[in-house]
Amino acid sequence: MPVHTKFFEKPTTRVGRPRRRWALAARALVVLGALGVVSLAAACGSSPGNSSATRTTATIPARSGPMTSFGNGLFTVGTRHDEIPPGTYRTNGGHKCYWARVKRGTGPVTGLVVSNFAVGPAIVTIQPTDVAFQSQQCGSWSLQPHTGVPATSFGDGTWAVGIDIAPGTYHASGGVGCSWERLSLFGAGDNTGIIEGPMRPLTPTTVTILPTDKGFSTSHCGRWTMGG
Repeated sequence: MPVHTKFFEKPTTRVGRPRRRWALAARALVVLGALGVVSLAAACGSSPGNSSATRTTATIPARSGPMTSFGNGLFTVGTRHDEIPPGTYRTNGGHKCYWARVKRGTGPVTGLVVSNFAVGPAIVTIQPTDVAFQSQQCGSWSLQPHTGVPATSFGDGTWAVGIDIAPGTYHASGGVGCSWERLSLFGAGDNTGIIEGPMRPLTPTTVTILPTDKGFSTSHCGRWTMGG
């Protein structure tokens, strides 16, 4: 559930009758909107001198389940309509994209499972034991699809094997800042989801991604191309 903090002060200016009428009408709109139906004509009445005013009704659909897509904010993990359910999510990333999985600590204290500044697209699995997930400047997150058209050439980011990229042997130029990892889990933390890596080659490098690998993460290595 996004955490927002905002304070409102009670107005000190006396409200006249015309303003009071419209304030009551606006309050009625909020109540009716919560029920899923808004009737503007019923709330505000017909225009003076216009007996042919039409009634406008808008239906506001209510979400029946938890959110499966979200953007910036701090969200609780769960099954309510204002929470995000456990699962594997992906984003195209963004400039200075930051994400964090939050766990419950001792007593009321919470702590991080893992956090990361993502380079390129990112994939994270939110576990049922997580209590919250935070995202900043990452764009929109949505559930990872189960199928796709795997590419044989790719750049920075975290990629799902068999969905985003095809298994095989890849080559890249490497260089200063280059880092790559073969993954068995997405966003696990404590190196528990790493099959191989992190590798930091300064020269041209080769890696074989197996069909059993869950994912592959790379940054600043140049473009990876299948071959050989």
